[in-house]
Amino acid sequence: MRTVTIIGAGISGLYLAGILKAKEYQVSLIEAQNRIGGRIYSDTEFAPHPIELGAEWVHGKNHLLAKYLKHIGVSIHKERERNYLYFEGKLKKENKYKNHLSIRAVNRFFARQWKYKGQAISVEDYLQKQDFYQDTASLLSFFGQKYGTSNDILDMKSLAEQEYAWTAGETNYRIAPSFSSCLEPIVESIQDDIYLNEPVISINYSTKSGVKVSSKTKTWESDIVVITVPLSVLKKNTIEFSPTLTKEKSEAIAALGIDAVTKVFFKFKKPFWKKKITSVMGGAVCSYYYIPFVKEGNRSNNILIGFLAGKAARYVDGLSQTEARDIFMKELSLIFRNPKIKQYLESYRIISWQKVPYIWG
Repeated sequence: MRTVTIIGAGISGLYLAGILKAKEYQVSLIEAQNRIGGRIYSDTEFAPHPIELGAEWVHGKNHLLAKYLKHIGVSIHKERERNYLYFEGKLKKENKYKNHLSIRAVNRFFARQWKYKGQAISVEDYLQKQDFYQDTASLLSFFGQKYGTSNDILDMKSLAEQEYAWTAGETNYRIAPSFSSCLEPIVESIQDDIYLNEPVISINYSTKSGVKVSSKTKTWESDIVVITVPLSVLKKNTIEFSPTLTKEKSEAIAALGIDAVTKVFFKFKKPFWKKKITSVMGGAVCSYYYIPFVKEGNRSNNILIGFLAGKAARYVDGLSQTEARDIFMKELSLIFRNPKIKQYLESYRIISWQKVPYIWG
C-alpha cells in the first residue's frame, strides 16, 4: 500500500485525503491548527444561524467545489442580491443610478475589465486616469477587494488574462446550512488519519526510501508528500526543506502575493435597514456591507457583515477592537442617516485572517 502525507487540512488537503483514502492509499493529514477547514470556519454561537467567519461563496456553478457539493448532496443557493449604493451622500437602490454617467462607467469597468489588452499597470493607476474615478473612488475600491487585495496591488494585464480563462461561471452561490457542512462527509472517512496541533517544521526528501515530515513532536514517513498549506506559510519559511527548494520554486513563492482579509460581524437588537436591502457598497472605510444568507435565499434580520481586503483590511487590523467598532458605527450612521445605530448594537466580532496563525492572510 502506497503512503501519502498531506500537510494542511483546509479544503484542498481534506479533498485530496478523501480521494486517496477511497483509492486505498494510507494517508496522514497533518494540520498546524486545532481544527480542520483552514479559511472555512462556520460559527454557530454568534447568531441563531451559522455565520461564515471565512469562506462564504461558491463562485460559479461550474466550479470544482460546486460539482463536489452536488456529488455529496449539499445544497447551494443562487445569490439573489438587491444592492444599494452609497453615493454622493445618499443611499439608493443600484438601479436608481442606471442613468448616472459615472455609475454606468463603473459598471462597464467591472463587467469588461477582462477585455483589457494594454501593458501591465496597477488597477489603481489605470482607474486614476479615467474621468469617472474621482466621483466613484469608494465604489471602485471594492473591485480589488473582491479579489482579496487592493487596486494598487492588482495588475490589470494579469487579471484580464485570468478572467478571460475563467470558466466556472459568474453567478455566486451560498451553501446551506453552512460552508463547514461540506467538510463533514470527507472527515467521516479520514478522521482517524488527521493530526491536529502539529505545525510541520521540516520536510526531508533527500532519502531514497521516501519523504520524512517532522513536527516538534512527531515524524511521518511516506512515499509521497503533498503540501496544501497557504502561500503565506511558505513565504514565512516556517518549513525547512532538505534539500532546499529549487530556485524556480523559491522565486515563484516570492513573486506570488497574498494580502490581508478581515471580516467584521455586528449583531443588532433590531434591524435599522430596509428589509429589501441585501448589500451596501460605497463606504469609505468598508466598501462592502451585506446581510448574511440564512437558508434558501432568506437573510438574517439583525446581523450585518463588513468585508475588507488589502489596504482597507490592514488599516482596520492596526486599530484596537473598540476603535474599529466605533469607526464602523460612525460610518454606518452616516450611510443610513441614523445617529442611534451604536445604541442598537448588541455584540460584534472582528476576524483578521492576517493575524490567524498558519493562515496569515
